[in-house]
Amino acid sequence: MKKDVEILLVIDNEPMQQFLNTLFFDKYNVVTMPNAVDAFRWLEEGHFPSLIISDLIMPVMDNKCLIRNLKISGFYRYTPIIVLSSMPQSEECLMEWASQIDAYFTKPFNPLQLTFSVDHLLSTNYGTQTAA
Repeated sequence: MKKDVEILLVIDNEPMQQFLNTLFFDKYNVVTMPNAVDAFRWLEEGHFPSLIISDLIMPVMDNKCLIRNLKISGFYRYTPIIVLSSMPQSEECLMEWASQIDAYFTKPFNPLQLTFSVDHLLSTNYGTQTAA
């Protein structure tokens, strides 16, 4: 794949950050933020990641808030988002998220499935759409 494609990881757990960095390092540029507030600051600096992987439960700011704000944004509305969570979600909750996220993985997840999902979302150029 392309090394010029950037993935933003919003993950507070350091071992998970390292694992995901290792998983995607050879294919993509990976930027890691420890919480949603730092991710917002980074995005406000004018960065446009091709895809975002975010843990659901985070300190400082709930990532549901991050995702909602990204999806109402003119700049990031079409950026694919993958959510990782240690909590299984009910069907009702997943239906609520269906319009806001592109994939949901419950920890522990299969790294091959996550890699496939990332590659698929990026190969469809879904993350390259911009707002008018």
